[in-house]
This record gives sequence, C-alpha cells and structure tokens, in this order.
Amino acid sequence: MGLVRSRSPLSGMRGRRGPGGIWIIVLAVLAVVVLVLAVLAYAATLPYAPFNPPSDSRDPRPDLRRYYQQTLTWTHCGRHGVSGAVRVGAAVSGMQCAWLKVPLDYSAPAKGSVSLAVSRFAAHGARHRLGSLVFNFGGPGTSGVDQLAARVGGLLRLRESYDLVGLDPRGWGRSHPLTCVDPRGAAPVAASADTAAPSGGDPADDAAVQLRAEAQQYADHAHDCPRLSGPMLPYVGTTNIARDLDVLRQALGDRKLNYFGMSYGSQLGAVFAHQFPHRTGRLVLDGIVDPTLDTKRMALARANEDERGIRDFLADCLRRHTAECPFHGAVDNAEARLRRGYDALDGHPLTVRGAELDQQTFSRAIADSVFDQREWRALRLALRALLVRHDGLPLARLGGATGSGGRGAARPARAGDPPADNAYAVSLAVRCRDTADRYTPQEAQAVLPSLVRASPILGPLSVHELLACTGWVGGGDDSWRDVRAEGAPRILMVATATDPVTPYGGARRMAEATGVGVVLTYRGQGHVAYRLSECVRQRADRFLRTGLMPADGGTCD
Repeated sequence: MGLVRSRSPLSGMRGRRGPGGIWIIVLAVLAVVVLVLAVLAYAATLPYAPFNPPSDSRDPRPDLRRYYQQTLTWTHCGRHGVSGAVRVGAAVSGMQCAWLKVPLDYSAPAKGSVSLAVSRFAAHGARHRLGSLVFNFGGPGTSGVDQLAARVGGLLRLRESYDLVGLDPRGWGRSHPLTCVDPRGAAPVAASADTAAPSGGDPADDAAVQLRAEAQQYADHAHDCPRLSGPMLPYVGTTNIARDLDVLRQALGDRKLNYFGMSYGSQLGAVFAHQFPHRTGRLVLDGIVDPTLDTKRMALARANEDERGIRDFLADCLRRHTAECPFHGAVDNAEARLRRGYDALDGHPLTVRGAELDQQTFSRAIADSVFDQREWRALRLALRALLVRHDGLPLARLGGATGSGGRGAARPARAGDPPADNAYAVSLAVRCRDTADRYTPQEAQAVLPSLVRASPILGPLSVHELLACTGWVGGGDDSWRDVRAEGAPRILMVATATDPVTPYGGARRMAEATGVGVVLTYRGQGHVAYRLSECVRQRADRFLRTGLMPADGGTCD
C-alpha cells in the first residue's frame, strides 16, 4: 500500500478571487505558523526523557510531568535540617528546607517515588538575583544540606546573586539514606580459613592472605545492604542523580541549572551537561574526576600523585632549617628516613595511652596531612615526636587513632540523623554502580607492586580501591564516562597541580571529553582549589556572577 498524501487545508481556497481572497490565504498561513510555534514551545517545556529501547513492557517515553510540575514548599528547617555531625553556628537561622519528589526509576515511574531533602539560603541582593546556584560538595556520601550550612559563611559573594541550594542526593543524608549495618548489631560473618592473620613468612604470601581477608570483609559488608537499604539501592548512580538535578532545576523555577560541583560533584556536573546540554547554565567544577581512567589506572595515578605530595612536603620541611623538621640533607635522604620509620612498624606497632600506631595509621596520617599545607606544621611536629623522641601518639592521632582522652570521638547522634555508616554505604553504592570493574584478590595482588613502586608508603592504600566492590549486589556499568556535552555552554574546570584525590591530568581529559571545558590551574597542592586559593575564588565567583570566563590555561598561585 502506497503513502496517502493528505489534502492541503489551503487547497479549497485556490479558486477564490476578489479583493479579500489573498488576505484570507495570508491569515490562514499565519494561523498555521502560530499553531506550529505554540506546539514547539510547549514541547520544549516537557521533561527530558532520553529514548531507551524497552526490554519489557515499560513505556519507553514515561510520563514524568507530575515531577516536573511540582513546586517546593519552603519552611524553617527544623528537625530535618542539619545533623548532629556538623557544627554550623548561627548560619542555620537563615536556612530553609523543602522536599523534592523524584521517581525511583525514571524508566518506570510507577515503581514509586523518593523524597529528597533540599535546603537554601535566599539571595541577599534580590534586585540582582540571577536564580539558584546548586552545590554538590563531593563524596559520594557528603550531605549537601549539612555542608551548605557549614560553608555558607565563605560563599557570601555568591549569595549576593543567587539563592544557594543544597541537596541530599538519593540515598544520602535524609534522602532515603542507605545503610549496610544492622543497628541491632547482628553478629559478623565468621571468618574462613582464607581470612586468617598474616603468617609473618614470605611477604607475597602475607599480602595474598591480607587481600583475601579484605575482599571477604567487603563481601560481608555488602551482604546486608539490599535488605537494609530497600528498593533504592539499584537506583543510586550518577546518571539517576543527574536526572534528579534536572527535576530540582524545574522545581526551583530556573530555565537552566547553575551549579558548583566539587570532587565527585565534578563528575555529577559533567554527566548533567551531557544529559541536558541545553538546560546547562553556568557550571564550575573543581577537583575534576578523570572520565578516562578505570579503577586500576586511577589507583596508579593517585599513587604517583601521593609520592609527589610527600616529596613536596619533605622539600618544604628541609628548606625551613628549623628544629621542627626531623630531616636533614637532600629530599632522597629525608624520604629514606621517613621510610625507615614506616618499616619499623611492620609487625611492631607502637601503643601509647591506648592509641596504636601501625603502618596503616602511619600511612593515613601522611595521606590526610601532606596535601593540605595548613596541616604541614602538625605533621612536622608529629614526625619529629616519632623519629626523635619515639613518641607515636601525635602521629597516631593524625591518622585517626584516638586512645584515651583522644580527640575525634564521635558526636552523639540526634533523632532524624542518617545511619552512622550512611556516607560509606553511599560511597560504595555509587562507585560500584558507576563501574563494571570487579577485581579478585589475585588481580589486586598483581597490581600491588606497581603501587608500591609509585609510592612505597601511600601506594599500598590504593589497592583497597580495587576490592571495594567485592560481593556488591547488582552489576555496574561505565555509562557515566560518556560526558560529551555538545550544545552546552563552556564549563569552568578548576584543577590543582598536585591533587591526591583527583590527579591534575584528569581536568584536561575531562575538558576534552566534554568538548566545552575551560581549565583554570591552581599551582599548589591539595584537593578542591576553591577552598585553598583566593585567586581561584575570585575568578570562579566572577564567572558565576557575570558570565566572564577565565582564559583557558589560566593559572592561580
């Protein structure tokens, strides 16, 4: 059967003559044009739902209108405001809170909805208000509501132009929080023969035993996550969280999303720009996640960055020529002495007033301090106490061991606070959903020598990343890595020259992958340059407030 050509609605007018005939035709054409433009304008307001061929009877173009038509009801934050884990001072008095509804499964919204906690600090300068600026402070697992309350005092320039908005993404904080630990304290899964303690014999055999034990611990931890976290668990991934941001954008009344993403938030912002390029406003990403590296290559990149950080710290210590620095000579000599102090703890931890300093605590103290120059003096003094006076307590405390009277005791939980393990559970859930990588202990052991060569002290810490998804229920994929953002405006991407969490090269590769990135480099060390450099803060704030983008390749000291 051939195509049937429909009759033109204007065909009956062709024989008309007379002075008014031509105007009737013109008016009819104009009416059709107006109708077409109206339909197109309406279609542009409909929620974006990318087509995916259905694997079952689900509608490939689900109806999400009820989510995109909601309005937020702002109230004083009250009990679902800031948790007991964050000190915020008087800032909370200006914070408002609301709940945002999103579908559990965007491809099948009939499965139900989830309520996400949202907070805001209204703009001070109503006359010059540009809309809302949504923050993600990193993680995954960091509460946007808590962090915005804690940091709003440092965002006053931005508050002159924007309502500052925090979000607890799905599974985080107050937004149907994930947990993998039964609060009733169920007995742990019994260890098998494969998880016995190291033998103290061949180092390779000891490493194999330790990695098998660690893999078993991850598997045991993952065992109860589906039961305790409920139906949310399979839907906590970056692609879904980015879609939640678009629902939030609409509920805030903004035509485009203005956004500031730090660390993991950079990954989330890039995925949003890929999914919704024409709804992307002014985006600043800081501490850029590399979309090109799998888990193994990221671990190696971090180990190399760790070694750079240690050597920079030691060089600074030696330049000072003060009694605080326990090292002498060249950087290589200083690193050799640091390594001897680390090696001395192998099988012989120090215990002082209940705080134990072993090799893992030693490494954590270095890792937590060496990339923040504000912590360098405390690290110098702690290393001097260990290497000169054989007192391991200051370094043990830097590494998180508290002992009797130590600092760092957990703040008491309050009613409504998320489960104590929520941040860790979310971190694993998002990471394991966002990658197909699953490594065995044998594969992790094969990578370990490369990590140790890259950084003898901190490299071994990175091997844990390879085993983190052991036993995780449900698969993962790498779909988030497609961050092409054709049609999106230019995005400001801030990178730190020496960054242990998101190594510097990732920023340039993210800029290339999106096709719209402009890289601003902070020539220092640490993670998230906005908190470290006034120059970065000024340039990022100016871009967000005026749209003036720094030159690609620009630098800050």
